[in-house]
Amino acid sequence: RDNPPRHNRQFRPAEKPPLVAQYKLSGISSGRAVVRSAAGFQEVGVGTVLPGAGKVQSIRNVGGDWVITTENGVIVR
Repeated sequence: RDNPPRHNRQFRPAEKPPLVAQYKLSGISSGRAVVRSAAGFQEVGVGTVLPGAGKVQSIRNVGGDWVITTENGVIVR
């Protein structure tokens, strides 16, 4: 017999982090990345603080695409 679950938890897909729109990923080399903004190009690594984006937490390849994760969202190409 079918019994309904006894909990009220709703399962939602994991939310995607917001895009940090003022930066675009331009290139990757040796664990560092180059990002482009209105102020120009900047080389960043884990720990770099980007105004409006916060501290860079990781630079990694996700499903063939490079992603920079910061305190306030992600930076992509």
